[in-house]
Amino acid sequence: MASKKSVQLKKQQALNLLKNNQLQESMALLSQVCKTSRKDDEAWFYLGAVHGRLGCNQDAAECFRRAITLQPGNAMSHFNLGTALQGQGKLSEAIACHRRALTLQPDFLPACNSLGSALRMQGQLEEAEDCFKKVLRQEPDSQEVLNQLGAIYSARENHMEALICFQKALRIQPGYVDALNNYGVVLRATGKYKEAAAAFKEALTRKPDYAEAYSNLGMVLEDQHQHIEAEQYFRKALTINPRYKDAHNNLGLALLFQWRLGEAIASFQQAISIDSGLAEAYANLGLAQQVSGGIDVAIDSFRKALDLKPGYYKAHVNILFCMNYSEKYEPSFVFHEHRQWESKYGHKPIANPCPDNQDSERCLRIGYVSPDLHSHPVAFFFEPLLANHDPEKFETYCYAEVRRPDAVTERLRSLAGHWRSTRGLSDREVADQIHNDRIDILVDLAGHTGDSRLLVFTHKPAPVQVTYLGYPNTTGLSSVDYRLTDGWADPPGLTDEYHSEELVRLPHGFLCYQPPPDAPAVTPVPSLTNGYITFGSFNNLSKVTPEVISLWSRLLNALPDSRLVLKNNSLSDVNSRDHYFSLFKKHGIDQDRVQLLGRLPTLNEHLALYNNIDIALDTFPYNGTTTTCEVLWMGVPVIALAGQVHAGRVGVSLLSQLDLDDLIGNDQESYLKIAIDLARDTDRLSLFRGSLRGKMENSTLCNGKNFSRDVENAFRAMWRTWCENRQSPCSGES
Repeated sequence: MASKKSVQLKKQQALNLLKNNQLQESMALLSQVCKTSRKDDEAWFYLGAVHGRLGCNQDAAECFRRAITLQPGNAMSHFNLGTALQGQGKLSEAIACHRRALTLQPDFLPACNSLGSALRMQGQLEEAEDCFKKVLRQEPDSQEVLNQLGAIYSARENHMEALICFQKALRIQPGYVDALNNYGVVLRATGKYKEAAAAFKEALTRKPDYAEAYSNLGMVLEDQHQHIEAEQYFRKALTINPRYKDAHNNLGLALLFQWRLGEAIASFQQAISIDSGLAEAYANLGLAQQVSGGIDVAIDSFRKALDLKPGYYKAHVNILFCMNYSEKYEPSFVFHEHRQWESKYGHKPIANPCPDNQDSERCLRIGYVSPDLHSHPVAFFFEPLLANHDPEKFETYCYAEVRRPDAVTERLRSLAGHWRSTRGLSDREVADQIHNDRIDILVDLAGHTGDSRLLVFTHKPAPVQVTYLGYPNTTGLSSVDYRLTDGWADPPGLTDEYHSEELVRLPHGFLCYQPPPDAPAVTPVPSLTNGYITFGSFNNLSKVTPEVISLWSRLLNALPDSRLVLKNNSLSDVNSRDHYFSLFKKHGIDQDRVQLLGRLPTLNEHLALYNNIDIALDTFPYNGTTTTCEVLWMGVPVIALAGQVHAGRVGVSLLSQLDLDDLIGNDQESYLKIAIDLARDTDRLSLFRGSLRGKMENSTLCNGKNFSRDVENAFRAMWRTWCENRQSPCSGES
């Protein structure tokens, strides 16, 4: 047996080698000591440290466990075991070790710091924050801790505090690449794309193989719709680290927004194969499946994302949205799901949302909240309302969650009395802004759609809250008082029970269409030249369900010479086209009778394509809205099927405003008969071609002034009701 003196000498030599980074030599000596002196806890500790430096966390953990068995009260051994376990991703075990180290030595700051790091990685942000603040009280200039604390604030969307932490860390160490990267992440989240890109580029200058910075730089470009350039940065990140799951996920997004749907799905699946717990990849996979027309598989993907990440707000929103496309779900079940959403994400109402002046006839402050105040269908229906508000009676505020402002944004900004950008603000911060602006009636224009700020409404920052336009269903929120609709889309008694809001039916229709000022001229009926009828639908593929294809195939079989044109951005993808060709083939429709067209560069090219269509076919159970207005403006009649809920009755509303009730089928058989009869009546098609645009111009559907008066009358009635019913103090009053 080796003498204590020789053992001690070998340990000292090994320690010196370790300090000089001669790791293999140090490990060889320590292995000898541990073999001959198996109860030497110090030797096991040092051997664990060598394995840790070599990145062999499993071996390191085993050595530290041996050391702890021999010396249970050594806080450093518990701390190092926790570090090794953390390196293996065993966060719960690591947290337990760090806690034990702190029990043995309460002022052990490295253990406190590592505990905070492990808690942050596990999503326990509040306790992690306490750990980092404790370390900072003793080491206020620790750039590492400032970076960790900033990451917590960033995850909580407390962007101001996060920026302060990262800026301080970078003042202490200007070249700290992790802080530069995290700083860029927060700048991006607040819409400061130029500054964010500069931070990522600075990090890459200092660390050229920094895959995360390449991926984040790609996301900045993605936010600005520079999808091709973004794709290049994601691929660069993957060249550096082929198993970088986030880069695979982000690459999928860049491909998705280029309508390369098959490639996008493959990228998301690659990310999932690397990490089957990556909720974001499942959610994005669901988006790709949704726009490809696979509603049921999309819902499955969103549910998987929500199972993996129970508080995943956007995944939950997408489930609700997709339910509107499917006939599988009863209205009562869909309503229940919306109500459950509130129970999961609701907030405590803001204190005292009551206005100082409760005069029922005074000028009212109306706030509109939307992410779609740019070149988006919602903006084109909203603009006539905003432009025609009576400024003496209504003062307007727009709360714009706009990622990429454009010319439409600027036009809307010029029409609004006040404009507030909400990008980068938390829900509570937006609610506080609305409360401070003393808004009387707050209107949601997005519902459960992408980038919606619906959670702001759960704070109840305004005394009266309304939802309108952007979503064809209830919000499910008890804090939203009313929903604007009409008697065609929501006949009294048909859908009231499926809404948490009181339905307010506008007398002349719930939509006001603003036609494009330079739309192409209407041309004669194409069948006069072609010798056959061409049906068409330019709705998104999510609405073109197997049931829809089945009915349209019956129509094509009934008129053997007829053709069908489908046009949608998703059909730019060859996989999507092949899928839809196969669906028609199942019903005996040959590929040469169905034309599938993808994205066109300009709106005018899109509109001009309607001149090739004789009769448009609306989708069900989710009708078209913008597409229906466009096709009518281009002189093409639309056949609609009346559904049982709002999403399936928008066509009824639009056609009824134009006195075109005879184009509405109450069931599939009548829908089919209307289409067949119209296809055989060339004179009537020509009459539609020559009269529809003028009919729309002179209808309530395109009368912005009258529409605004209807909405204003509804707002005034809501306000009078609130004033009359306010018998008890508002929230927070005494």
